[in-house]
Amino acid sequence: MIKKAIIVLAALGSVVLLALLYHGTTHADQWGMVWHDEFTGSAVSGEWDILKQNTDNLRNTHLAYSPNNLKVANSHLEITTQRHCVSNLNEPLTSANMSEQPCPSGTTTRYLSGRVKNKGKVVDGTKPFRAEIRAKFNWNGKRGTRPSLWMVSGNTLQNCNDNPKANDPYGELDIIEWYSSTPNYAWSTTHMSCYHHGVDGKWKTGWRTRSLSHSGEHYAGARPGSFAYEWHTWAVEYDGTTVKYFVDDEPIKVYRYHVSPTDDGNIFPRKDAEPLTKVASQENINGAFHRGWQFILNDYVEISKNLSPIDPSEPFPTQTMLIDYVRVFQKGAGTQPPETPVPATGTKWTKQTAAGDRKWSALTSSADGSKLAATAWGGTIHTSQDGGATWTEQPKSEVRNWVSIASSADGSKLAALYDWGGYIMTSQDGGATWHKHAMSGSINWMSIASSADGNKLVAVAKDHVIYTSRDGGATWTEQPKSGSRKWRAVTSSADGNKLAAVVEGGAIYTSSNGGATWTERTQAGSHTWTSIASSPDGTKLVATAAGGYIYTSADGGATWTEHSVDGRHNWTAATISADGNTLAATAGGGGYIYVSTDGGATWVAQTSPGVPNWSALASSTDGSKLVAAAYGGMIYTTTPPVDDRTLAAAEAALARAEASKSPADIATAQARIAAVKDAHKQAALQARLNAITSAPSAPSTPTPKQPTQPNQPTNSTTIPQPHGGAVSLATAGTPCSHIASAEPAAAPQQYQGRVLRNSVRFTITCAGRTAHTGYTTHVALTLSTRYRDPSRLTVLKLAKGGSIIEDITSRINFSTNPSGTRTTIAYDVTDGGFGDEDGAANGTILDPIAIYEDTSHTGSTGSSPHRGGLLANTGDSLLPIALAAITLGSGGVWMLRRRRS
Repeated sequence: MIKKAIIVLAALGSVVLLALLYHGTTHADQWGMVWHDEFTGSAVSGEWDILKQNTDNLRNTHLAYSPNNLKVANSHLEITTQRHCVSNLNEPLTSANMSEQPCPSGTTTRYLSGRVKNKGKVVDGTKPFRAEIRAKFNWNGKRGTRPSLWMVSGNTLQNCNDNPKANDPYGELDIIEWYSSTPNYAWSTTHMSCYHHGVDGKWKTGWRTRSLSHSGEHYAGARPGSFAYEWHTWAVEYDGTTVKYFVDDEPIKVYRYHVSPTDDGNIFPRKDAEPLTKVASQENINGAFHRGWQFILNDYVEISKNLSPIDPSEPFPTQTMLIDYVRVFQKGAGTQPPETPVPATGTKWTKQTAAGDRKWSALTSSADGSKLAATAWGGTIHTSQDGGATWTEQPKSEVRNWVSIASSADGSKLAALYDWGGYIMTSQDGGATWHKHAMSGSINWMSIASSADGNKLVAVAKDHVIYTSRDGGATWTEQPKSGSRKWRAVTSSADGNKLAAVVEGGAIYTSSNGGATWTERTQAGSHTWTSIASSPDGTKLVATAAGGYIYTSADGGATWTEHSVDGRHNWTAATISADGNTLAATAGGGGYIYVSTDGGATWVAQTSPGVPNWSALASSTDGSKLVAAAYGGMIYTTTPPVDDRTLAAAEAALARAEASKSPADIATAQARIAAVKDAHKQAALQARLNAITSAPSAPSTPTPKQPTQPNQPTNSTTIPQPHGGAVSLATAGTPCSHIASAEPAAAPQQYQGRVLRNSVRFTITCAGRTAHTGYTTHVALTLSTRYRDPSRLTVLKLAKGGSIIEDITSRINFSTNPSGTRTTIAYDVTDGGFGDEDGAANGTILDPIAIYEDTSHTGSTGSSPHRGGLLANTGDSLLPIALAAITLGSGGVWMLRRRRS
């Protein structure tokens, strides 16, 4: 027995050691992380120098750097840049003289930002390496800034202007210099050694570097779009002879070299890299690389007229740059980096591989979502008859740079546009055959829309008036009253009479007479509009803007509501359901699909399909079926699970029956309940229905007078939690969403091994609205912290005394708040239905719930940074684990030998 125990002890030590080696080592041909900063603390770490100076080192007196413009929070380094108005260069830059607006006459305009640089070298340049930075540029939309992530060789920053010598082995690797004046381009440059070419005003003392320049254009959807607003991973790799640059693992091609004024030029065709010896001697290359490398992170402000400087006469809102991490890799050394798991939020999406990987540019759907059509830039049109499961290429559509497509409600009639086309294309048989309709001249077409019957069409182009057709595209009429504008997108009501269109860099316009006359709608403002969509009746609209937000209208475009979702994005497409409640939008260029089921009040990121370059989106009329496409990617579809739709239908029918108590509504509810497959949920619904049918008829009495209600409902509040922190509650709904009361709920501290984290009890009434019963309200709770893995959370329905009634986790949408610091949960509650404690359709909803966390796995506490991954945890405790493994193994062997002796 003792011998077995000893053997187990020895084996246990071996297993622990093997596990450690397996997770902690890197193969010889594999990149391993040898240095990193994940910015998980509360301040900039001691490995960085924080620059504080009143003028920039390049003699830019307009720019200063301050430690106050650097902050570590939410596991990010944040660098802010803002404008100040001062009387002279010596006046301190403080919050008192900070100004978004142009500075008054007689004052000096200055800018304040932050900058950090490693105190010592963190990259060994004597061997190949990869340096990687994940960053997000929250651009303010103004030209003249240059967020820069770069590296310099040696222990001090040397410019070629600082006492240079001929052929000085100066080295600089500009991983990314993002010029806001060219927001859709990445610029990366390798600088190797210095030379003197004479003195002139452009190059100051005349010293310059020899260099290799790389650039790449970015797309948000099917069109060039900004690198701003989304997370991107920027990297540089040195293999001993060349330097390569990457964005999101895609090469940034080298396009130009510079050795001297008489030896520079373009590189064609573009390549991933050129040998460094093209611009510098091997001696100088070694001299620069062997000194080692340091990182510099900063946001620069341009003053040079050659680089599109900031316009001091325009507003300049504060701009931020977020750094998620900085990492250094070498082959066969270090460990693998920590993984950052993405919380699973939203609906499950299915990648439809049958259509292939293409430059998808537009989508359209029939009313029921079964018939789809997709266009590809530089390709043909593809159609599907089964909701996207299978696809058919339509060769008769021809290979074109397709930009837009529209469908009739039954999917049989299609109309499509291609870039700079002299024709509008239509099909009467679902895309099998196509007809060309000649237009005058070559037109830069943008968008086309169709009525439900496919007979009334409307098409828009840049720098042209709007075109309409009333015979399915056979003939077209120019609408001169629309004006020749930079039209970007158009949408139509089902009858083809109510139209809405957006102008790129302009306003929204609407028409109520099929395009004959148009009304400018200025309330939403002037933006870089990218899409607009309409409900069948034309009263509900949704529009999106690049580098901006989502806007909705419930009155045909007269007034608009701005929805920031979780910040600015390069929105590319949007859809809206017939009732205006279900909305969807795609963030191109590295963002998610977002879906709202409450008319835009709250949005949920659809993390299942990831972040390909979303370009197109379409939906069924009821919003239940969505299809999205990526430019340079695949087509994805989603359909709500049958059980979820069946349950929702049963609850809606039951709510109507409880409100009306009519035999017809009761019969409908009974049929819907019978279709619910979940036995527990079916029993709960049946019990409520039985309560209606078994209740005695009440005598006819006058309707009691409703109590006096406040004029304006309360839709948000904060609920302090007994163990610290607070939960924020927000409600939205029609007709009722007033928060009458809110407090912590009584709840058990433990539930099946899970720990209580938050609890709330709130009451919703119709205050400020006309009294209703049986209504549904959307509830959003922002919890007291952020949880790395929401799948460990359980949401329970409570009774008044605190006892547990039901696990409602499956009904919850999990997400994070816009700043990424707290987990949010969202769900719907119905008066007398789901979520209502009293179970009566009486105009008041009582909803006590509790949130529990499964803490059975190490490292799952809610307050931990959202970093995840075995190596992230192992790397902090490598030595203790190794010692434990060695001790266990050695102890077992020693005891075994002693036993044998």
